[in-house]
Amino acid sequence: EERHLKHKLSQLKMQYHQLNTQLDQALLVLTDLEQRDDNIYRAILGSEPLPENARIGASGGIDKYRSYRSDEYIGLTVQTSELIDRLSSRLVVQSESFDDLIGAIKQNKDMMAAVPAIQPLSNNDLRRPPYGYGPRIDPVYKIPAFHHGMDFSAPTGTEIYATGDGVVTRANFNLNGFGNHVKIDHGFGYETLYAHMHKILVKYGQKVKRGQLIGLVGNTGKSIGPHLHYEVHHKGIDVNPIHYFFSDLTTEQYAKLVKMAEANGTAMD
Repeated sequence: EERHLKHKLSQLKMQYHQLNTQLDQALLVLTDLEQRDDNIYRAILGSEPLPENARIGASGGIDKYRSYRSDEYIGLTVQTSELIDRLSSRLVVQSESFDDLIGAIKQNKDMMAAVPAIQPLSNNDLRRPPYGYGPRIDPVYKIPAFHHGMDFSAPTGTEIYATGDGVVTRANFNLNGFGNHVKIDHGFGYETLYAHMHKILVKYGQKVKRGQLIGLVGNTGKSIGPHLHYEVHHKGIDVNPIHYFFSDLTTEQYAKLVKMAEANGTAMD
């Protein structure tokens, strides 16, 4: 009977550690949501990030688990209970934060229509993972450089769409750089750039809507193969476009796209 009890205790300890691992993973997901809330969603709406103490909650006060801490085995469950308490508290704050953001979105319909919020190419047209934003080795000059946008490899002639409402401020050719390219001013501090087009289908000064066809994928300018180089600028500074695909991607699709961009090591321009 003693051996049986020891075996059962060992199993319970293993299950406890598995549960704690799952809780740690849940906390990581929540932390990612909080960071995106503060640094992306609230930034888009021009709202201040939530104070850190508002998210974590007050510390100190009465320790409701104090009487159980002296017991070795009950102490294990106490640790898990405390972790669940923290997770529950942060989930409540995050839920309320999203409610606030939904209200702000409803009050800023014009801005939300202008913000670049979809992919410039259909996912069905992608032949391989996009190359992401950040440091890289220039594929032409073979030197370290910074990639200011995302490269979507696709067949010549693939349709390119405006990612938000706006006005075309550039639609011309650049021999040594972007080739045939289009720039759209969306207002509210946002601009997008679409480069290396085979054909431009809009004109300077033209008003466009999100999802409107503006050009076709090509290989013009400084490019090593047919693709679209896509940039997002906010208040004159380029930002990572991958954070602005929230209108046409599920959470699972967004996570997959992030992994694809991180894994792909080949820039096209």
